[in-house]
Amino acid sequence: MNEFGWFTALPGVVSTRGASESELAAFEARTGRMLPPEVRQLYQHTNGMEIGRGARIRILNLEEVSRYVESFRHFGIPSVWGYFPFTDRNDSNPHCVCCDGLAKGSVVRVNHDDIARIEYRSLAAFFTAVRDVLQQPEADEDDGPSLWNLPQDFYPDTSDRIPEDVDTAKRLLEFADSLEVGSIERADAERWAITLFSEAEAEEVARLLDEGDEYRRGEAFAKLSRMSSPIAAAAIQRDKQEESEFSRDVVRALKQAGLTVAEVSGGCPRLEPGCVWLNVPMFFTDRRSPTIFADIVNRARELIALNTRD
Repeated sequence: MNEFGWFTALPGVVSTRGASESELAAFEARTGRMLPPEVRQLYQHTNGMEIGRGARIRILNLEEVSRYVESFRHFGIPSVWGYFPFTDRNDSNPHCVCCDGLAKGSVVRVNHDDIARIEYRSLAAFFTAVRDVLQQPEADEDDGPSLWNLPQDFYPDTSDRIPEDVDTAKRLLEFADSLEVGSIERADAERWAITLFSEAEAEEVARLLDEGDEYRRGEAFAKLSRMSSPIAAAAIQRDKQEESEFSRDVVRALKQAGLTVAEVSGGCPRLEPGCVWLNVPMFFTDRRSPTIFADIVNRARELIALNTRD
């Protein structure tokens, strides 16, 4: 029996006929995606399906996947992972199987207005999560389990991992070092590594807390905050103290430059005229730059000018 036959036999699942070998080969030639064994098995069994009632999930057919891949290229979605988008929930945030790279075989949620998150170890794990929701009697009812909120193998702030997850995380970090600083691909690799690390790698996560943009630092902070390790606790305390000191230094630099700081909330100063708030966490990323305070003052002046323009 095909590996996914058990799923398409479930109540609430309506599937279509499987794709032929010629259709699969044509897809690979058209898109440049070499299908992992799990993906090939799924589409041999069914070339698209409808799952559930109400907040349902639709599994795309190969023609729809092909159009999605082309749109990813058009909008500059990273190709290094070889995304194969296979779900549609009418929100433009498909689940994708990685056909290439160190995360090959994993399922990533690619959000059109947010970062991509690694969520499942495999395609089978994704469908197991869907099954677990479908088999609950109150699924898709008000306040009941929903296909819009599937259980995941990986949550960004949890640490229950297997050795293979940690090994992938370490290799992702090595790969990230070979990529351009500031690139989406590098950010993906680093954030997924944070997600895949266990509590035993608290020191690695703490190092990533000390580097990178505010989004990656936010993920490292959330991960460390849920750990019981003394290393994690010390890293959190150090980060909070350093950010607090940085905020005070920013306020001091603004005042020394003759700007009016009306109030400070959450470490972020509000300037007048124009009611301009400065996002200190965003600047904190570049706190070690020798020109950081001059840069902040210049940016503050630009924002005030924009906000007071007639």
